[in-house]
Amino acid sequence: LLIVAMLVAVSSPSLQAQQRSPEPTTKTGTLVGIEQEGRVRTLRIKDDAGEEQSLALTPKIQAYVEAPGDASFLRPGQFIAALATESNKQLFAKEVTVVPVGKGRPPVGKIQKAPKTSGQSVNAYQVTGTINTIGPDTDYPEYQRVDVKAAGPKAPLMLEEGFKVTVRLKDFSLAPEGTPIEIQGHEFRNGRFVVAKVVAKLEEPIDASKVFGEAEEGQPAAEK
Repeated sequence: LLIVAMLVAVSSPSLQAQQRSPEPTTKTGTLVGIEQEGRVRTLRIKDDAGEEQSLALTPKIQAYVEAPGDASFLRPGQFIAALATESNKQLFAKEVTVVPVGKGRPPVGKIQKAPKTSGQSVNAYQVTGTINTIGPDTDYPEYQRVDVKAAGPKAPLMLEEGFKVTVRLKDFSLAPEGTPIEIQGHEFRNGRFVVAKVVAKLEEPIDASKVFGEAEEGQPAAEK
């Protein structure tokens, strides 16, 4: 049974850590519909057992629509995120996530060493920031060279030929009925499930012309 129940109030972060599962749990379902009452948006979701549940998207829940995109989303001023590998003072990546922004100030980006993970290169870096410039690299034209505005090491992001683009948006109206839903949260010892993140995963690619101009002014169209 997919439980999309309430956030749980606890007396302190340390108590919360003791009561909840150490690793997040992911539950799945499909979108049935979306209801809007004032500023509160509620998703109606059918779980894997076929039962319908309702989940209010409170400010404490990270919620976004995720869809395949293409290189047309990569343009100056747009916010991106990537896991890259450093080599010869350049950062190489096969995948990039775009978080479209409006006309205001985008979030502050950062280039930093990625946490150590089994099977991951020791030279892995997390890259976030806005695109300053993008285009074929002079020496290696098969790569797209992206100069990113971010704190940290000043190294270009080199996107390999055939790189994958994923787009994250806050606009749930883009998700039709039947869209797969992933809900991530923590199980507590009392049996409650605390929702932390909700992702609607579009299976069909989204067109850039349908997105740009629809982001909220000054804010990413989705949270990272």
